[in-house]
Amino acid sequence: MAKHFIFNKDCANDSGAIVRIAESDDALSKLHINIDLYKVIAVTDDVFLNFRKLLYVSPQYDDSDNITYTDVYSTHSFIDEEGVNNEKKYFIYSLDLWLKKNKNHNDYNQWNTFKTNISNIDASSYTYPLAKTIPQLLEDSSQSYYNLLELI
Repeated sequence: MAKHFIFNKDCANDSGAIVRIAESDDALSKLHINIDLYKVIAVTDDVFLNFRKLLYVSPQYDDSDNITYTDVYSTHSFIDEEGVNNEKKYFIYSLDLWLKKNKNHNDYNQWNTFKTNISNIDASSYTYPLAKTIPQLLEDSSQSYYNLLELI
């Protein structure tokens, strides 16, 4: 199943050009965007999942459609509970905006569950520094996780 990064067109070597990601061709079709206006590049499962987990950031493509990114796996860490709680607030705020506008959306329950799972992360239960991202914390608890760029 193809996984895709969707970039603004004509923005090679621009780390701010990514606009969406899609886990499959079906997810890509549900984005309801004019594909001709964007640069859609298939990526490997590993690249997609690491980006979804926020271990890879700032993806960009070159003139040959090769994807590069910054690997933050070995450098990411929260130094204290406040860092985890601030990251949780960012996710929850972003999800709340989408959920309020999309109460009848087919994927509403999926995203609402994701928000609830993030809300339930207990930052006081970890030892710091914590070398995990919010999606990794969810994955460790066998809960589904997503990237906000997957919001339709």
